[in-house]
Amino acid sequence: MQHIVYSCDYWNNMIRDNGKSLYQDWTEADHSIDRILNDKMRLELFGKLHEYTNTLTNKGIQITIDKKKFTYMLYDDDFYSTIGMSYNIIYDPNDPSCIYSLRQRW
Repeated sequence: MQHIVYSCDYWNNMIRDNGKSLYQDWTEADHSIDRILNDKMRLELFGKLHEYTNTLTNKGIQITIDKKKFTYMLYDDDFYSTIGMSYNIIYDPNDPSCIYSLRQRW
């Protein structure tokens, strides 16, 4: 693992054709337009799509990830009117307590 850290450090500090390293370019860049990577965006980019659609019940959405059952509540204004609808779930494989749900449109 230590060699990976060293390799990344070496790569980021290596002087490029412009006379600066990637690290120098980054530290001198204008970060006023940077966006925060919130949970929703993180899951959309790096999350894993659950292989099955899941139906919302009055107990929430119940799914199985790696042979473990999880129940999630969707706190939505129209929660009761969406009972029985199917959702795709995107979850964090390293932290299954964090999910993002996408309602199926028919």
